[in-house]
Amino acid sequence: MDIYCVIDGSDYPCRPDDSLTPFHPTVSRRSAQLPGGKAAQLAENDKIDKYGPTAQAAGFRFVPLAAETFGRWGEKTMDFLKMLAKRKPRPTSIPTEEDTAFRESVNNHWSQLLSVELMKHNAFRVASRAQRAAAARGPRRASAFLEDVMVCL
Repeated sequence: MDIYCVIDGSDYPCRPDDSLTPFHPTVSRRSAQLPGGKAAQLAENDKIDKYGPTAQAAGFRFVPLAAETFGRWGEKTMDFLKMLAKRKPRPTSIPTEEDTAFRESVNNHWSQLLSVELMKHNAFRVASRAQRAAAARGPRRASAFLEDVMVCL
């Protein structure tokens, strides 16, 4: 997916941040050629290499959160959510034989909540970037409105 900001009738590529990460079409095309789940696995491994040693040195357990474009979570993310679901007490109103279904529903609910928060954060970052780009081009267009962002699929 390519995201563009429309400012004064001109299209400008928008990125969630000013990092040196390759632009989204490059990353998406490369990841699209991988089998399902592989992009999330690679992202998890990159995050473990980058942040894991620092977290462990501080005495923390590091769990990378990685998701693919169409919603597949990384394996370590799902393992973490399943571990948390196992620790949630089952209400007494749910029979013991339905414990597996209860844990699955908790896991699904939490992964959906996490997905929504990730989407809200990404939307905020793109809108912030669009607003900064508009402000840099002059006070006349210092705010970003819905019509300023065009998403091309």
